[in-house]
Amino acid sequence: MLFRSPPPHASAVSAAEKIMDLVELAIPQRERIIARGRMIETALRAQGWSVLGGSDVPVVSVWFKSLHKARLVQDALLQRGVFVDALAARSLRKNGAVLRVLVSVSHTPQEIERLVEGFAEILRRGGSEQ
Repeated sequence: MLFRSPPPHASAVSAAEKIMDLVELAIPQRERIIARGRMIETALRAQGWSVLGGSDVPVVSVWFKSLHKARLVQDALLQRGVFVDALAARSLRKNGAVLRVLVSVSHTPQEIERLVEGFAEILRRGGSEQ
């Protein structure tokens, strides 16, 4: 049985096609961001940093006992051209701070390597006390 209804307007078809194109482009980018976040998380844990989380969000959080210590590492990374955000973290269980690394699709493999190497350099210089 055929339904007799008017075909969709050309603008509606065009809009739907554009939305599908955006979705097709966004999925690989999201997967790339998640993979990069996991790579950073794995590398920092292997170095001995206390990394929180482990989810599929493009944010890696490194735990510190104090905001002062987190800011020292933040400053050391900034001197290497790497920007991370030190934030006070207060919860019912404990006080402390996190250093947040936000990963984007525009970060190059070289920038990610510089980030991971920056954390390693801080450890080599004795800044491992978190």
